Amino acid sequence: MKKRSIMLIITLTVLIIAICVCLVVFLVNKNAIKKDEKISISLDELDKKIDQSNEFEFSKMNQINGEEASAKLLIDKSKIKNIIGREPIVHTKSSMYMIIETDSDSIQDVKLALESYGSEYDEEWKSYLPDQYELVKNREIGIRGNYVYMIVSENPEKILELIGVERSPSSCMSISS
Repeated sequence: MKKRSIMLIITLTVLIIAICVCLVVFLVNKNAIKKDEKISISLDELDKKIDQSNEFEFSKMNQINGEEASAKLLIDKSKIKNIIGREPIVHTKSSMYMIIETDSDSIQDVKLALESYGSEYDEEWKSYLPDQYELVKNREIGIRGNYVYMIVSENPEKILELIGVERSPSSCMSISS
């Protein structure tokens, strides 16, 4: 009887381990497929949706174009295929965003440039308006396909959802890819 119980326990243990291994392999393959998917975002449509979200006061913001982004981010303009973005005209609100389409070879360069710019933006707001500085500290920087983004907002989840990014609940200054 004891021998039978031991064999049953060993068999169940092996079965559970096999199921766990299969589950891990499935999840890894699923994520690998997701990363290889080509993502296409219409930046013009996205800009309209962001405007309609009422998350930003477009009337009090300047549009950011490729030339300005290149100068702000200190990157070669050729790394910016397309861009949408807004920044405050008057620095009483820190809310802003940039979403840059780039080629696959430049993704990390653009992301690093946005991270550097985010740090500069942080320094700019650090000793100014505490509530606005909190927004800057909680900025979202990430990658989705060939798109790199930085969002400073009271509700970045709204914009991330429009981009198609799932945000983890504990994310703060999220760096997703």
